[in-house]
Order: sequence, then structure tokens, then C-alpha cells
Amino acid sequence: DLMDETYVKQIPEKLRNIFKENALKTNRKEILSDVPLEQQNLNKETLGILAVLNYNYWCKDENRKKELLELYSENERKYQRELREKYNPDNIFRDKYSNKEEVISENVAMVEYKESIFTKIKNWLKQIFNR
Repeated sequence: DLMDETYVKQIPEKLRNIFKENALKTNRKEILSDVPLEQQNLNKETLGILAVLNYNYWCKDENRKKELLELYSENERKYQRELREKYNPDNIFRDKYSNKEEVISENVAMVEYKESIFTKIKNWLKQIFNR
């Protein structure tokens, strides 16, 4: 609603209808036209939708489109790298349990197992009847 009419007309009618149907009626975010979007604390999904609209409908210069595509690709690579570092399956348990393994290994001792007389008799009977 706050965009200039020339920008709105460049978006296909079908897509505009989808936005109107899926817009939240209860949660209304006020966007200030004199403040840059980066400083308005918008939702990531909102910024993503605006980026796609910018790339697909508003950006007419092919060189600028290439620059945007490179920028979006680099941002995605950074995001994937952060996720890989944060949730790397090789490292996820290493830090958490590294100290506990040392403590456990110090407290574990070998225990000699001795068979009771009843176990010896039971095993001897099993050997006789298995023949």
C-alpha cells in the first residue's frame, strides 16, 4: 500500500491478489517511507519477498541483476557456512562430552569376575545334556 503505483503495476495481478489474501489483518507493521528498510527491523521473510520482487519485477538492468544474484548467492553461502559450523555433526558432541569422557575413564576399573559354585554346576550340567 505504501509503494509508488508504478512499482505496484509491475507486479502481476495474480501475485498481488495472493499477497492480499495471505496478509495478516491483525498484525499491522507500520513502515516509514523516509527510513531505509534495513533500519526498520522487518521480518526476514518480508525482506526476502521484497528482494525477490526487486530482482524479478523492478530491476530492469541486466548488470544490476547479475550483481544482485551474486550478492544473494554470497549471502546464502555465508548462511550455509554458519549453519554448518553451528550444527556440524562431527563437532556437536565433541565439546559437550570431551571432559566427561576423561572423568569416566578415570573412575572405571577392571572387575574380576568369579563364577559361583552354582553357576559352575549349571554350566557343567548343560555340557552333559548337550552331548
